[in-house]
Amino acid sequence: MQPALKPGQMLTTKEGGLWRWDGFVLPHGSETSAAQRLKQEARLRDLSRQLGPLADAAGEAEEKLAAATAELAGLESSLQQLRADETEASTALNTALREDQRGRDALASAASRHDELNETLISIEASLTEAAEEAASLADTSSLNETVTSLSLVAEEKRQALADAMGAERSISNARAMRDRRQGEISREQTLWQQRQNGANERLNELNQRMTAASRDEENLNGVPERIAQQRIALADTLEKAEAERRAAGDRLAEAETRLQLLEAALRDADQNLAKAREEAIRQEAQRDLARQQQHDIVSRISERLNTRPEELAELAGLNPGDEIDTAEDTITTLEARYDRLIRERETIGPVNLRAEEEMLEIEERITSLEAERDDLIAAISKLRTAINQLNREGRERLLKSFTEVNRYFGTIFNTLFSGGTAELSLTEAEDPLEAGLEILASPPGKRLQSLNLLSGGEKALTAIALIFAVFLTNPSPICILDEVDAPLDDSNVARFCDILGQIAEKTGTRFIIVTHHRLTMARMDRLYGVTMEQKGVSRVVSVDLQAAERYDKTA
Repeated sequence: MQPALKPGQMLTTKEGGLWRWDGFVLPHGSETSAAQRLKQEARLRDLSRQLGPLADAAGEAEEKLAAATAELAGLESSLQQLRADETEASTALNTALREDQRGRDALASAASRHDELNETLISIEASLTEAAEEAASLADTSSLNETVTSLSLVAEEKRQALADAMGAERSISNARAMRDRRQGEISREQTLWQQRQNGANERLNELNQRMTAASRDEENLNGVPERIAQQRIALADTLEKAEAERRAAGDRLAEAETRLQLLEAALRDADQNLAKAREEAIRQEAQRDLARQQQHDIVSRISERLNTRPEELAELAGLNPGDEIDTAEDTITTLEARYDRLIRERETIGPVNLRAEEEMLEIEERITSLEAERDDLIAAISKLRTAINQLNREGRERLLKSFTEVNRYFGTIFNTLFSGGTAELSLTEAEDPLEAGLEILASPPGKRLQSLNLLSGGEKALTAIALIFAVFLTNPSPICILDEVDAPLDDSNVARFCDILGQIAEKTGTRFIIVTHHRLTMARMDRLYGVTMEQKGVSRVVSVDLQAAERYDKTA
């Protein structure tokens, strides 16, 4: 039945099947391309939502593994340093013990020497006493004086030796006391290093366990991003196909609008032709009525004048079918003139269209069909325009809402970065927000409100950073990359930039990746990534966890 459908007609069933006059067929239970595209877009959104947590989990596992690896390397280096320090301390302890033994031996020798000198001094003093007594009893004192003098010299030498021995004893005692203190310090350091070594071993075991767990997590998550990436690629292809179908539908809509215009033009032509046909039919009907009236008048005149019917004229004139008619020149001329006049009148009237009424009915049916199709297209266009107006209205509402929120954040962040001042955003050049431009008005402290083009380079950079952060706070994302935004800033502005960055990261939970060469910015980050070249032509990426380094420094 479909080939018999006229333009604008269609067939449908109770189950939902559709057959249209232009060849379009929609079987029962089948989905349209729009429904399939909506399902595919919904599936893509679901997979995108699933991809976010999985990608975050994979990234977190990789970060934990990298942090554990870096911490393990640091602890292994610390353990090696501890072992070297322990060896050095043991060597120092052995050296101190040997020095202590030598000091003990020297002290014993000095004590023995001291005792010998004391005994010698006592004996000398006794000899001097005896000599003095003998000198007092003897008359010849010269030899005794010599003896006393020599003994006094010997006694003085012994006293000096005794004083030297006592000084050596005091030095040895002081050295022994210092050695004892040093030995106590070495023992305490050895105990402290042993405790640190035990803590490092425990931490090393814990990190080994964490690294094993992170490796398992990484193995479990290794295939997930690839599978999700494949699904995203497949869905992207499907979405691209759906987009192509949407564009094709748009082309078909444009073609339908073109056809509508052509049909409207054809409808106008048909209306004009119908009007002409109606005028022609009316004119021909009037000519037929006029001819009938003329015929009736002629018949009436014949009846009135001759009191007979036209069919009886030949009989009344006495003419037989084979008789000749009067061919007088005047009569023939008159008849020829009348004949020519009648021929011209007939040609003026034109041929009688016997199918005029049928053609008029066909044209009216086609006009009705074209009008129905035009109404359908007008209704579809009206729905599309309504949808477009609704989308524009919703877009304006969302744009104004987002603009208000961005403007509020922009003013707050600008005031923080500049330690004062005001800034605002303004829509320009059009009343419709969707077609309006954007103007930035900023007033740093001590300056009047002016356009962004009139600010200095550093002020422009801070204003741009404030606008970027304002837009970001309106709709935060899990990750944000900033490429050398602090390059034109001085140290004080870099400090304020880092403060704002820390507040935003704490508020939104966003991971910021910053490409920078500024030392102050690097010092405020949690982790640093850099490229080093240990060998010529061979480079590798190195990461440093600043928080872990600070904790290790505090522990040490």
